[in-house]
Amino acid sequence: MDKVKFSNNMKNLKKVFDLNIVKNIEENLKKFNYRPHWGKVFNSDSDYLKSVYPKYADFISACREFDPHGKFLNDFAKRLLS
Repeated sequence: MDKVKFSNNMKNLKKVFDLNIVKNIEENLKKFNYRPHWGKVFNSDSDYLKSVYPKYADFISACREFDPHGKFLNDFAKRLLS
């Protein structure tokens, strides 16, 4: 179990730790072409995700096909999948 509770709920996240820690870790891991854990907090943008997931565009297309109105998107998903 995580010692620090990682959550995609940004309201709770701000109470737990500074997001700059995540940004710093990701910046140092970029040279390894890291892939973030989708169930944990990460700060990567869609441009970075496109660079490490060769089929990212196919995934976006599937999301739009199965959820054309974005009904199941939250703010986190909108930032990465729109």
